[in-house]
Amino acid sequence: LERFPNSVILRDICGASNSGLRQFPAAISNFKKALEINPHNYVAYAELGGLYQDLGQFREAEESFKK
Repeated sequence: LERFPNSVILRDICGASNSGLRQFPAAISNFKKALEINPHNYVAYAELGGLYQDLGQFREAEESFKK
């Protein structure tokens, strides 16, 4: 990420890795950064929706899934 901070693929991978390690704030941050770079990244929206759902943040999950 230091070399390629604007890589959507790396942000998605880091988000998924952080999620698997239950480091949810870092996962959310990486997926949000991926969406800043590419607002049409459906993978990041789906992953964010799942994270928010797992965290009981259902309004945020619904918004993310709709996008």
